[in-house]
Amino acid sequence: MTFLNPIPALIAGAIAVPMLLLFFLLKLRRRPVRVPSTMLWEQAVRDLQANVPFRWIRPSWHLLLSMLILLLLLIALARPAIDATGARADLVVLIIDRSASMQARDVSPSRLDEAKRRARRTIDALRRAGRTPRIAIIGAGARPRTIQAFTRDLHACRRAVSLIQPTDQEDDLPAALELAEALIASARPQDEEASSPNALCIIYSDGGIDPDTPLTIAGARVRLDAVVPDVQPENLGITALSARRDFDDPSRIRIFARIQSAAPEGAGVLTVSFNEQTVAREPVVFRAEEATPDAPSRRPLALEFASEGAGVLVAQLEPADPLESDNRAQLVLDPPIAPAIVVVRDTTRRTASWMLLEAVLRELRPRSLMVIDAASPSDARAAAALQGADLVVLDAAVPPTGLPPIDAPILALGVLPNQPTETIDEPTGVLNWERNHPVLRDVPLDALLVARSIALPEDPRIDPLALGRTGPLIALDRRAPHPRLLVAFDLEDSNWALHFGFPIFIANAVSTLVPDAFSTRGRALRTDDPVSLVATAQRVELLDASGTVLRVREAEVGRQILMAPIPRAGIYEVRGATPERIAVNLASPRESSLVARDALRIAGREVRSGNDGEGGPTEIWHWFVLAAGVLALVEWVVYALQMRA
Repeated sequence: MTFLNPIPALIAGAIAVPMLLLFFLLKLRRRPVRVPSTMLWEQAVRDLQANVPFRWIRPSWHLLLSMLILLLLLIALARPAIDATGARADLVVLIIDRSASMQARDVSPSRLDEAKRRARRTIDALRRAGRTPRIAIIGAGARPRTIQAFTRDLHACRRAVSLIQPTDQEDDLPAALELAEALIASARPQDEEASSPNALCIIYSDGGIDPDTPLTIAGARVRLDAVVPDVQPENLGITALSARRDFDDPSRIRIFARIQSAAPEGAGVLTVSFNEQTVAREPVVFRAEEATPDAPSRRPLALEFASEGAGVLVAQLEPADPLESDNRAQLVLDPPIAPAIVVVRDTTRRTASWMLLEAVLRELRPRSLMVIDAASPSDARAAAALQGADLVVLDAAVPPTGLPPIDAPILALGVLPNQPTETIDEPTGVLNWERNHPVLRDVPLDALLVARSIALPEDPRIDPLALGRTGPLIALDRRAPHPRLLVAFDLEDSNWALHFGFPIFIANAVSTLVPDAFSTRGRALRTDDPVSLVATAQRVELLDASGTVLRVREAEVGRQILMAPIPRAGIYEVRGATPERIAVNLASPRESSLVARDALRIAGREVRSGNDGEGGPTEIWHWFVLAAGVLALVEWVVYALQMRA
């Protein structure tokens, strides 16, 4: 047994016990009465002697019962609890939810701080239990991580709990339970049965997950310690934000936002700023009659403003509410840049494939589209165009001799730049391709047939994207300062130009090789999205708004690198890679709803907070109050019997 509130009980005992003894020391005022004999008043004499001031208190049933009643009430004030938190467990895993909703201040000072306080209280209770199990601590978020491996050092566990930081991510409780199961399995002796009930997993969370999410853990009992506010908070949050430039008028920027209210009623103001200049303000009002009982209230907003420059667009909700991380969302907008494209081809070869390629390139609305004849002598105009090009397309031809080297990204069709080609006269189709790569996204290649192809060089810096029976058919070459996309066949030797996936491929290729081209949509990531960058230097740094370096990566120039998701929303700067600025948002309807539940269904069984039968401090103070009441009744009966004359 442990006491959850011992200090107030000690203070009350220090005051109440002397007062009770003082009552038995005080001399009672009695009215003198003459009687013929004292034989029938012996009890009154003894009572008179017991109440003589400053004399040793004589033992009596009345005093004993009064002391017992007072002791029971003081114990009840100390909140006694049967603490089986880890008394029957050899391994204890504490899972602390640090998702965005745990930052809500509807529980003082916040839900996460309350969860950490309860976790520390559990650790202290284990210390008082006498038999300390091994404890591990997991921080749950979009990607759970082990904060503290199994240890019996309770001071280290308390420090680990204090080190847990909040995130602006959704929680992934199933992944946290899988991690806990793996930790428990690795910590068990090899000869111990996996089903042995010597492990306990305690979850500190607001339970704000989808109730249909399957939760399971093997080899451990589970207890839920839910952090639930008394009432549903009123919270407004930005759950979606997008912006894009008008295709016909790039200076016109259209904004779409979705606002969600956790309560049936609410009101606020959405302020939109671009480069710290306010461009729009819109009131947001939610009414109870418009709310639905099964879903949070949502309201879409559409705004627009004019700007041709690049910058950061920020949407801010006012006034402040319990959750601050969903009151702000941001996007990075690039300037409307159309690339200058130069095509190198043999103009004497007027083919249908070239006509389709030219039509696709013109449909992308480049700043300029110039064709250089590979069979003609070089001239100053061709040299100037090649030097100012943002993208060079080699249509089965290379530039004539005498022109400067190409210093731009290259899309090579059926030819290798600055390298002789080896022809493979064998028809082939596509066996496999990287469907998730930006170049081949939404590009079907199962119907592509190639009559002849060229052999692409083998190099670890050349990434195959599509494979045929004769080798790679599409590859990304990272050997040069600028990326090169290699297509190992001439369009005339395939049926690709007639397929609907071909224009999608050309648009993807231009967007990948020239990232700033056709930048009509605002860029932003969610807090659980990985960060994709293209290195422009050997050292890549990620910095927060204050200039603090958060991450450093060594990379090859021109190579795509991936970084783990950024857990906190905001604007981040990138050095040594593109893009140079990254916007990160929460944008989670589930987290903004601030739903809290005191029960979870785990492994087919409902686990309710504080009443799961799997241990935990179960308070029993009410039994001590009941015992004090029974003794008070007994004291009254004893006193009544003693007073009978």
